Amino acid sequence: MASNKHRAAGLSGLTNAEIAKRCGLHFSAVSRIRSGDRVPTYQTISKICAGLGFTDGIQADWVSAIVEGGAEGSRDFLSKILN
Repeated sequence: MASNKHRAAGLSGLTNAEIAKRCGLHFSAVSRIRSGDRVPTYQTISKICAGLGFTDGIQADWVSAIVEGGAEGSRDFLSKILN
């Protein structure tokens, strides 16, 4: 399996709709999470990580970012791993 770093490099150009389709989510939910308007639930984080092929380590780091920074922490973390 590719490392998280290499996997993220291949995801940087994905649209919200493409991410939503891969993860079984509505595109508006992905949009709200990426913009920092919504804090994702643990279940949503799990779906996104599974859909994009990230390991449990990324999932744990994302949860930590939410604990520390709320919606903005989530937005910043997701932006970092997708860009």
